[in-house]
Amino acid sequence: MSTGDMFGGFFAGIIGTVIGYPLDTIKTRMQTSSTSRGMLATGSHLLKHEGKMAFYKGVATPLLSLTILSTLNFTSYNYLKNEIHAKTAAAPDQTTPNSLTIFSAGFLCGPIAAVFSTPEHLLKTLMQVR
Repeated sequence: MSTGDMFGGFFAGIIGTVIGYPLDTIKTRMQTSSTSRGMLATGSHLLKHEGKMAFYKGVATPLLSLTILSTLNFTSYNYLKNEIHAKTAAAPDQTTPNSLTIFSAGFLCGPIAAVFSTPEHLLKTLMQVR
């Protein structure tokens, strides 16, 4: 496990959450609203009636959990990729993992991430609609 993977995942989680959360809030409001509005109308209504901070309502939990999740994803993917590559490389000096190795590492990371992200997503959605 490299420190670079951990820092990369950590900052990816923070930046991704800060940028994507307002859009996720709009999407959640659209899905749970009884009225049919488009994305811009929903965002405009949210801004007008609840203010700028409504776009980040409930962001603390996802900020923490998605930062942890991204760190977990980056480190587990690179660890698995390196382990699979070390065991399956055709030649000892083969430095680049093949497509199957990359696919396998990503495939094996999915269940690890799902165990953590599923409860987080439920909690985030509940906080956005309240």
